[in-house]
Amino acid sequence: LASTYAHSSRMSEASTRRIRVFVEGADDRATLSVLRKRGLLSRSIEIERKPKGGVSGMIDRLAVWIDPTGVANNAIAVRDFDDLDRKKAVEQLARHLRNKLPKAVRIEAAPDGVRAISGTRQTTVHLACAGLPSNAKLIRRFSIRRFAIDDFVVLLAIDPDVYPSCRQLRETDFARAMAALDRCVAALAKSGISISVSKKILHLLCAITDVRASPATVCKRVVEDAFGAAGKAKVGSLFAPLIVPIESAVKKLSD
Repeated sequence: LASTYAHSSRMSEASTRRIRVFVEGADDRATLSVLRKRGLLSRSIEIERKPKGGVSGMIDRLAVWIDPTGVANNAIAVRDFDDLDRKKAVEQLARHLRNKLPKAVRIEAAPDGVRAISGTRQTTVHLACAGLPSNAKLIRRFSIRRFAIDDFVVLLAIDPDVYPSCRQLRETDFARAMAALDRCVAALAKSGISISVSKKILHLLCAITDVRASPATVCKRVVEDAFGAAGKAKVGSLFAPLIVPIESAVKKLSD
């Protein structure tokens, strides 16, 4: 996987074309911006500024950007898996874009995303899904059922090799913080309160360690500090399920 995204990155750097990447919110932008800065994502991508509104907000902005009856730009959309698989995520994106774009625009779902067609003009949204729906640690330890970009950040934050280097967390001893986190998760489960998403684990960890920064700042700093603690190869391996589809889309849009 590492060689795949490294090769894709080199190929896409040959192009000067800027490729817009749409995301759901500030956490996504913060995380992807660090990966781009550290060379795990192509410099040719341009991550949208001040994203908000989750999936629906992202789709509203996408519809304006890719409309083949207008300027007709291609794009990459990064959305959380949530409780969907990739096929259902593509179908959902296609359905929402049909509702947003003019009736004259034909929307087609494709393996790599969605195509919008109007006459001889065609635009493409390549879809990359964020999250780790097959990660046993997230599922067994925290009962995560809706998967998102925060999955990667949580796994870095609870890594004993990374945690001591995290400026946002390290004031609290790692063993004490992890024990407290597990007790909180167990107490919530006993009370019938579901965790379900990694973002709540980050919120609990920030409360335990008395971190008061915004979630986006926490994501940014944890990922930044992980490069120094664990190294680029380890961070790249963790994020490979997200990096590879993004870089594959960059290559296709740059050819």
